[in-house]
Amino acid sequence: MTEKRDHRGPQTFPGSVAVPSEEDADRGADPAPEGRGAGGEGLRILAFDAGNTSGTALYDGGSLVLGQRRGREAAFELLARVGRLDALAYEQFVIRQPIKDEHATVVYVNGAIEYEAWRRQIPFYRYTPAVSKRRISDELLQSLGWWPGFGLRTGGHAADAARILLCTLTDHYPMEMMDRG
Repeated sequence: MTEKRDHRGPQTFPGSVAVPSEEDADRGADPAPEGRGAGGEGLRILAFDAGNTSGTALYDGGSLVLGQRRGREAAFELLARVGRLDALAYEQFVIRQPIKDEHATVVYVNGAIEYEAWRRQIPFYRYTPAVSKRRISDELLQSLGWWPGFGLRTGGHAADAARILLCTLTDHYPMEMMDRG
């Protein structure tokens, strides 16, 4: 079952479906519809850990929706229909020459994120994996109730997206975190 998380703890996400196996494609709740979060009009930030499977974390006025999407088309489709956003964030991919085909999806998705931020005229933020993992531990995500409930031992890509989101909130929207404390 997919979950919606907010500062009060896990809740069932409206319209939830059974979670597919780890080998299957998408996991987590669908953050696209407008107004499903606790705040409705509150701050909305979508963070990505882009890849062949992209982790997503949507902060919506104090609520958190985590997910994973397989393939760049799924990430593009989410960006096209996510609704109102105040900012976008992503895990920055460090390009090493020559780029391997399996890493190309990251470049395309990150480019789409920046384009979508430009198109919407909203800020975007990026963090390297080293920075986000050094700042935001698994234990911190778990203590906040921001750990994916997909049965993945490592938290997967959704946990990395949650790290990016938390870095963005603390660096650029600290009052939001204080108001939710």
